[in-house]
Amino acid sequence: MAGDGREGYVIATENSTGKELWKVKVFTVHIKSWMEEDVQWVFITDLSLDSNALLIRDEKSRCYRLDLEKRRVKKDICR
Repeated sequence: MAGDGREGYVIATENSTGKELWKVKVFTVHIKSWMEEDVQWVFITDLSLDSNALLIRDEKSRCYRLDLEKRRVKKDICR
């Protein structure tokens, strides 16, 4: 997982070489101009595997499901 607080990504890498295999954006934070930017940042906190999907939770307790075959993200119900 990676991100700068404004966007959250999941990145797959080759263990032996560290080479990036693919990268999928999970979410984007829409920064409001009237608030301090850093207090609006959101980061990924948890990842878990469920069959052929990766379950992702952010620090605001929003959940997502990444289909590992299609590499598509959908919002999901937190479990």
